[in-house]
Amino acid sequence: MIGATILNYEINELIDEGGMGSIYLGQHKFLDRQVAIKDLNPLLRNKPEIIKRFKNEAQILSKLNHPNIVTLYDYVENELGYYIIMEYIQGETLAEYIETTTGPI
Repeated sequence: MIGATILNYEINELIDEGGMGSIYLGQHKFLDRQVAIKDLNPLLRNKPEIIKRFKNEAQILSKLNHPNIVTLYDYVENELGYYIIMEYIQGETLAEYIETTTGPI
């Protein structure tokens, strides 16, 4: 995926991977804005119930507006896959924060 383009967003690097998919750091070609791009795992793209959950996540995120919740910029569905494009916030992961700051709950 690195080097690929989704709409006006160029994918620059892999941030993390999980069971549902991967998160990439992207850059808007014209606005010079970094974004996080969530890509649905290719192995799950033929499972209607998973696609429905992914779309539902995008729909719910689009309705939320709060300083502590990332902003949804776009949702893309094309022949290459399913993508959620959202605000990129640089910092430590929740796991890192728990390990270094709060300790286990």
